[in-house]
Amino acid sequence: MSSGFRITVGCLLSVVVCGCGGQSAPPPAVSTAAPPAAPAAATPAPAANVSAPPAAVKNEGGKETKWIGTIPYDVFYDQPLTIASDATVIASANPPVGSVPPVAPAGMPSGNPVASSTMSTPKPADAAATVPTGAVDWAAVLPMALLVEETKLLRTRLTGNLQTVATFNKNTKAIETDAAILTALAAVATVHPEKVNWKPNAKYLRDLGLEVSSSANGTGREPFTKTKEPFEKLTIILDGGKPPEMESKDVVPFAEVAYLAEMMKRIETTFSNLKANFNTPARLKEDPAAVERELRMMALLGTMMADASYDSAAEEGYQKLTQRFVSGAKEALEAAKTGDLEGYQAALNKVQTTCAECHQEYRGNNSTF
Repeated sequence: MSSGFRITVGCLLSVVVCGCGGQSAPPPAVSTAAPPAAPAAATPAPAANVSAPPAAVKNEGGKETKWIGTIPYDVFYDQPLTIASDATVIASANPPVGSVPPVAPAGMPSGNPVASSTMSTPKPADAAATVPTGAVDWAAVLPMALLVEETKLLRTRLTGNLQTVATFNKNTKAIETDAAILTALAAVATVHPEKVNWKPNAKYLRDLGLEVSSSANGTGREPFTKTKEPFEKLTIILDGGKPPEMESKDVVPFAEVAYLAEMMKRIETTFSNLKANFNTPARLKEDPAAVERELRMMALLGTMMADASYDSAAEEGYQKLTQRFVSGAKEALEAAKTGDLEGYQAALNKVQTTCAECHQEYRGNNSTF
């Protein structure tokens, strides 16, 4: 055997003997240094009646770790069942592996976007975004006495326009709008806190008014009769009589019976009347009751339009416009009561600009305002 071969074999034997003796360093791929101590907050605390696990087992002198193959011995608990049964919860100072948030794309804020979105406090919804009929103080908007007075005026006009086929033919549009407003008032009466003798039958009045308004189209005997018959039943209720046998819900969403188009026609007529006929201090004082009734009717219709049952009522912009409209009508009323013509006219201008803005946004630029 050559000397070179003997030297090679000797070196190999030396490596094998040293690797099995337990005194040499473990394979270089595994660190021989003791694992760094984890932060106290990250280590599960043992229960009060359980002693802490003993320190890692080391060889004599504490210089080297005991190994089982390539796994350090000190990764195993001496009392694994005891440790596993410890349910003490300790908040971790560091996120667990795998929970590190991804790097934010350029231009985006850093941090954990999921945590930011889930931890942020939701913005409270606008209180006016949904206006249930029961949440409005209808007595403050339109006292029952004025509601009854307006109902009487509507009834008088309807009676005159439904006298004959000829009067019907000439006034179908007026009949349609007046009956629609009567329907709206009856709908409000069903939720109004104040009383009137026909209030228990307001639901029938509401539904009959809607029938009158819906029937007032075309000309001739047939549409005239179809319109007048429910109107006559309606007048019996207003006179305190027994309602007809018909199914009517106690309360319905406003949008089902009070149509925006007809409400807007009434608002436009009322606005034009207030603007043209009460335009001096003297005229403003001539009939304060009429001014108040008309302005309160505008406020009532504007308040109804904010009801959650109408299209766009959930939009913040729509609610702001209806609120501004109602506040303009109320400001005009307060100015009229004190004889403040300038304040009265400024409030009416506020109503007008609000209507124009609302029509532009939600109806289109086809208003005659």
